[in-house]
Amino acid sequence: MKDIENALNADCSRLEDLISYTEILAINMYVTDTERFNQTFGGTNGTYSAMMDSITDPSPAYRNENDTDYFKVHEAGTLQNLLETEFLYLCKKNSDIIHLSAVLMHRIASGHPFGEGNKRTAYLSACVLLINYQAKILKLETVSIPSLDQALRESLGDIAEDHSSISPEQLGNQYRKSVIKELKEIMKD
Repeated sequence: MKDIENALNADCSRLEDLISYTEILAINMYVTDTERFNQTFGGTNGTYSAMMDSITDPSPAYRNENDTDYFKVHEAGTLQNLLETEFLYLCKKNSDIIHLSAVLMHRIASGHPFGEGNKRTAYLSACVLLINYQAKILKLETVSIPSLDQALRESLGDIAEDHSSISPEQLGNQYRKSVIKELKEIMKD
């Protein structure tokens, strides 16, 4: 178990390789308007990196035909600060990638940076962070992500309503055992 725990300690200088502001915007577009997401990224060769490379200025894609703020990023500065400053600071205190994924999930769910889809964006952003860490850093072909079970859905709902009700540590502890158990199986092969 200690080997896996050690493998989960992230190199804080590489966090920007694991999740970006642009990726979170794309995730939010996917969960709130899948049709527009598919139209926006349908012309690429279908790979994840090509999709991310094709985003240059995502803000126009977040406006619907009525030019309302439904897809607008309400708290862009807060989200950018989380990724550029706060995440690095937190990583230096606790570099465990599961903890960092829980912090990301918690901050997006509680901060409501988007007009819609904050809890779904929070969950998927944390999953992308974990997937990228396992694929890029640990070089795993099969990865483990937290199951979006009833308990995690309820926790995200509680966090979105009253962000002080559940801490990022409590949130991460909800899925830590299952992710580590799956990783043990994956890494044993």
